[in-house]
Amino acid sequence: MAALRPLLARGARPDFVAGHSLGEYSALVAAGAVAFADAVRTVRRRGEYMQEAVPVGVGAMAAILGMDLPAIEAACRETAGDESSRPPT
Repeated sequence: MAALRPLLARGARPDFVAGHSLGEYSALVAAGAVAFADAVRTVRRRGEYMQEAVPVGVGAMAAILGMDLPAIEAACRETAGDESSRPPT
């Protein structure tokens, strides 16, 4: 949003917007579908809900770059440990 505001002030308007994860909220604001204040409030609540959903120190996230599928599958199995034998829910 910080990068978009100066562009809007100069008259630039996006034809299309897209976002991933938190970027989805910026895209919605840029498209005029959600007010900025509503997006900020929603993102704050999202963070609170995510924090409540999992105890501190449990869970993780990682980016996978430049690995082939067998290596990715092996890394996921190793990381999951006992959980890899559970059926998906």
